Amino acid sequence: MDWMISTPLILLALGLTAMHGRETRWDLLGALMGLQFMLVITGIISQESGMTYAYWIGNALLLGVFYLV
Repeated sequence: MDWMISTPLILLALGLTAMHGRETRWDLLGALMGLQFMLVITGIISQESGMTYAYWIGNALLLGVFYLV
């Protein structure tokens, strides 16, 4: 439950640090935070219900986070 809040905020801090001294791209930061939030949700769903499609959706979301970072 804590990860739904903390991991998007960690990505926000990382993004703001990386963009220090430049124009802040809020669209990119919002996309990263949204993908990370959905990644945590699909992980919880996959863990609790054992639905394999949630696992694969989570992996696709992780690839999206990697791509944007």
